[in-house]
Amino acid sequence: MPLLQWNQSLPLGHVEIGGQHRLLVEAINDLHDRMQEETEHQGLLKALHGLKTYANYHFSNAERLMLRHGFPELENHRPAHMEFRERMDACSATIHHSDSHTTAVEILSFLMRWLARHIQRDDKAFIDFVNHR
Repeated sequence: MPLLQWNQSLPLGHVEIGGQHRLLVEAINDLHDRMQEETEHQGLLKALHGLKTYANYHFSNAERLMLRHGFPELENHRPAHMEFRERMDACSATIHHSDSHTTAVEILSFLMRWLARHIQRDDKAFIDFVNHR
């Protein structure tokens, strides 16, 4: 069973960003599945790399859209993306060098909190701005 369930509150009324959020949820669920299977370090690192790669694509795309639409909170939005990148890099290093199971649990906890906050607060503010222009 997936860790995170996709629901109608996540797309936020923007097809492109909503689709990207759905793929982020799938990447988090993939990491969770690998952890449940007690996958070796390499499997966890591969899932984490996939999540990081897709998240970077989403962040770059979202920031381009924000710039194009003149979103006034873009500079306040970027630190959330940086927080994610830094945390994932630190987790990758920890999984590579130590207890992957404990680190994966910590990552999943962070990801669930971060994604909910990022979608429902940060990205929602942008979509609301675009929809009310």
